[in-house]
Amino acid sequence: MAQNEQLISTLLKPVACFYIKFPGNDFHHAIYIADRTVCELRDQISRKAQIKIHRIIHEIPGGRKISVDEDFVRQLPDRQVLTAEFLNGVDIVLQ
Repeated sequence: MAQNEQLISTLLKPVACFYIKFPGNDFHHAIYIADRTVCELRDQISRKAQIKIHRIIHEIPGGRKISVDEDFVRQLPDRQVLTAEFLNGVDIVLQ
């Protein structure tokens, strides 16, 4: 079933693209999402980073951390450039 889901997601036209730099890498990776949901963003980042992510957190200037929700993903500008930091092996912080 997972193979079918992956095939379907690759056939869907992306609605947004984000550029994310992972720790220990000098390059940004393009993350394409087929719909603007936390689940889709998390799944596509997990696929690129090859780790399982449980939660996405956004860190704003000043160090405040905000839990990423559906509203956040809908408002995130297309082609946004972000830097990722992994916490405790299951959470990712985007800056």
